[in-house]
Amino acid sequence: MNDLISQNSTGQSGAMAIATSRQGADSQTQMIAAKRFPRDETAALTRILKSCERKGLAEAAVYSYKKGDSVIEGASIRLAETIAQNWGNMNFGFAVLDSSEAESQVMAFAWDLETNTQRQLTFPVSHLRVTKTSSWLLKDPREIYETVANAAARRVRACILSIIPGDIVDSALAACDQTMHKVTGKDLPERILDMVQQFGEMGITPKQIELRLQTPRAAWTSQQVVAMGRLYLSLRDGFLKRDEVPEFVDPDTVPVSQQ
Repeated sequence: MNDLISQNSTGQSGAMAIATSRQGADSQTQMIAAKRFPRDETAALTRILKSCERKGLAEAAVYSYKKGDSVIEGASIRLAETIAQNWGNMNFGFAVLDSSEAESQVMAFAWDLETNTQRQLTFPVSHLRVTKTSSWLLKDPREIYETVANAAARRVRACILSIIPGDIVDSALAACDQTMHKVTGKDLPERILDMVQQFGEMGITPKQIELRLQTPRAAWTSQQVVAMGRLYLSLRDGFLKRDEVPEFVDPDTVPVSQQ
């Protein structure tokens, strides 16, 4: 991943201009190299599918997110990065265009240097941390950077996936599914127990999982365990909120959609 991280506030405009100029020169060099050494799409797909044989990538390959009244799945930022790196002649990342005490202006981008196809998304990231009981403005530079990076990751993913051919992404997702079914290293009862324990740490009960799967625990399949593992990662990493999953909403909790 080739990230350009630059902060532009009072007194830093000169540094920003220098960084932009250098980035432009680097990009020109990369474009020339990409034209000289174009990608072999067959070899690139082979590399992508080989990467999807790794259990660590397969586990993090998909995340679920809320869209309207449905929860749908998509390729995660980790899978998108892996596809872009193996597809070759790609430049992607994010840049902090401007930063104040209250928020940062950020640009996420992906660039196919070979075809000169580009996608960019510019968006603000608030430095305000909000909980159920209070809110405060972030002061620690590290906390601000992590907040910006987390917000940028989803936009970088969207930029990458808007450039990579859809059939390549579908093939990678299918390969990750096969990997999860083959190399878990545990039999199904052990995997079910692990899954129940992970959700239990979030306060989610086996009964709620049964409601989600519309299947009693005794009949859960390997594919359902894989799907629930993806949902767990989405909840753990903050892509999805618990109250956005209807089956996981406690009876005495008002869902966000009804507030």
